[in-house]
This record gives sequence, C-alpha cells and structure tokens, in this order.
Amino acid sequence: MLRALFTTCFLTVAAAGCATPQPTASFPIGRFQAWSDQDAPFRLYPGDTVTIDVPSAPELSSALEVGPDGRISVPLGGRVMIADMTVDEAEAALESALASQLREPDIEVRPTGYGSRQVFIGGEVEQPGIYDLPGDIGALEAVLMAGGFKDTARRRAVVVVRRTLDGGAMMRVADIQSGLNDPVLTDRMPLKRFDVVFVPRSTIAEVDLFMKQYVRDALPVNFGLYYDLRDN
Repeated sequence: MLRALFTTCFLTVAAAGCATPQPTASFPIGRFQAWSDQDAPFRLYPGDTVTIDVPSAPELSSALEVGPDGRISVPLGGRVMIADMTVDEAEAALESALASQLREPDIEVRPTGYGSRQVFIGGEVEQPGIYDLPGDIGALEAVLMAGGFKDTARRRAVVVVRRTLDGGAMMRVADIQSGLNDPVLTDRMPLKRFDVVFVPRSTIAEVDLFMKQYVRDALPVNFGLYYDLRDN
C-alpha cells in the first residue's frame, strides 16, 4: 500500500482555476508527473466498437465490439486482445494473429463507437463512486454529479489525476470554490475517460491512499489500464 503523505498545498489560482503543487520534503511530487495538456493517444477499451478492414481478404472485414475481457473475435484469427492499445498497436496485434493465415496481412482498425467514459470521484463528496461522463464536463460538474461537496470538503484544492503518455499519472489541483463564487474563474478543463477527481478534507494527504484503494485495486478493467504509482 502506498503511504506517501502530502502536506497542505497552498495555491495561487489563475483564471483557469488550477495550479501545480510545489515539491517539499514531505510532498513526493516525483510520484506524479508535471501536468501537461498534451493528449495521450486514444486507447481502446471494453465496449468500444471498431471496424476491421482487410483489403487482401475483404471477407474478413467486419465491425466488432471489444468484449468485457478486452478481446475481439476475428475470423481466422481467434480472440485477440486489443484493450488498452492504440489503433496502431491493435493493427499490429491483428496482423500478428492473421500472419499464419494471410500473406503479409495489412489491416486497418477504425474506432466507430465508444463504450462508457468513466471517471472516479471520491473524497469529501456525498456520493463517491464511478460515474459515466455525460459529455464534456469539468471538475465542478463532476462533483455536483456526485452529490456535491460535504461540509468538510476543501473546495479550493480539488485534485484531478490523469494518465500520462507513458502510463504514469499526473496531477493538478483545481480551485472549485472560486468557480462557485465567480463564473469567470470556473475550472473549464474537460475531464477524460478514467480521470480521477478527489476532494480532500483539509489537505491533499488522502489522495495517495484513495488512488491505492479505489483506483489501482478496484478498476472496472484489470488489464493494462493503471496509474503507475508504484514505489521505486
């Protein structure tokens, strides 16, 4: 179990309504990478649908849904794991699966539909849990979706954790209170699938334990998708 403790994070919030914690002796910022707005590559997950095009064997082209186990059933190729893969990685996996049946298989994978986009909302909210994103919403809307703040919530230091390009985790802190007081200061960064929104009580000391108990050990899928917060 991860047991790193975080000290209170005093923030200077700009109009975007977020800031990056500064490292201290008791705040292991190295566990979380610096926040970046660069999008991680799209990855396939259970419930997503894809179209598989095989120009050299059109009869194998089909529309398929990624199953709960992360696999799709490919004619002549059997069940192939593509969950938590990018489109390029999925194409390579399918080409490998069909290599014994086709000469130099050239396969194109096109995402055509998306399963639920889930986020994890926890801490000092009335109804913590896993929620499907209804659209492009931010941290404030996510908190409201989870029943709103408890009286003990630290509304000026709501933690958002997101997977990084290399599979690790990055964290930012949103000042939701300012957005409640002044719409101009509302945090407008939209959440993405599998983001974590954590509302601390008085400090952000609880975020590490929350990640361990409710994200690393209780994901709806247990393959590949993870936030790499393991101790070095």
